[in-house]
Amino acid sequence: MQNASLHKVPTNFAPEDSSNFYAIAARDKALAKLAIALFIEDLHRR
Repeated sequence: MQNASLHKVPTNFAPEDSSNFYAIAARDKALAKLAIALFIEDLHRR
């Protein structure tokens, strides 16, 4: 039942915008990785 979460698209997205939703999610994941990398780098500088 793990796939169920993939279909919980926010209500402001129409079904045809689901690919856009995944693009945004992928971008947010990349930004989160960048933020974590910068945070770790900052910790190592201290």
